[in-house]
Amino acid sequence: MDKKLKPHNLGKVNWPPDDWWDGGLFCDDETRLPTCLYPYFLKKDRESRLWGLFSDRGCGDADLLEDGFADIFDAYHRMLIYYRAWYPSRPIDRVYFIGSRLIAGAEVKIGHSIYPERRLKTLQTASPERLKIFATIEGGKTKEDYYHRRWHARRRKGEWFTLGDCIIDEINRINSPPILPDERAAQHRE
Repeated sequence: MDKKLKPHNLGKVNWPPDDWWDGGLFCDDETRLPTCLYPYFLKKDRESRLWGLFSDRGCGDADLLEDGFADIFDAYHRMLIYYRAWYPSRPIDRVYFIGSRLIAGAEVKIGHSIYPERRLKTLQTASPERLKIFATIEGGKTKEDYYHRRWHARRRKGEWFTLGDCIIDEINRINSPPILPDERAAQHRE
């Protein structure tokens, strides 16, 4: 059995971290601390029984950032430091509108991705028509579900919808720059 864990002040690690805490996903069995704050994760070496801090590069690859932590609390605290530094620059999940023509009757795919440009390339390989991104907006899965419910009558199949004035107007609204209060006042004076 492992030696007894030393007491720690969990207040020092901002519990829960940035509203990420899930309560059961990727937890250490003994302490119930999360061992993953994407893109970072902790892993215990079976032989040395020491914790290592890794950065996920995707595709199953990971970079070892630091190792030699005898205590999960120290490793977790270190992971939080990396996570907080990365968090402001993280990629944002966006809803995208991808299609070939922005006219009524054409089809548009409404989906979400952290990298819509990559999704466009993937879709392009399966389409004989030249596709383009009409618009993107922050919101991820929640916003995508909203659009899918809003235009359910226009759904063709899966995430593909038939363009109509309602969807075209939304794409144009997303792409138009916001009107600043000074500009709005000037428009009313004219």
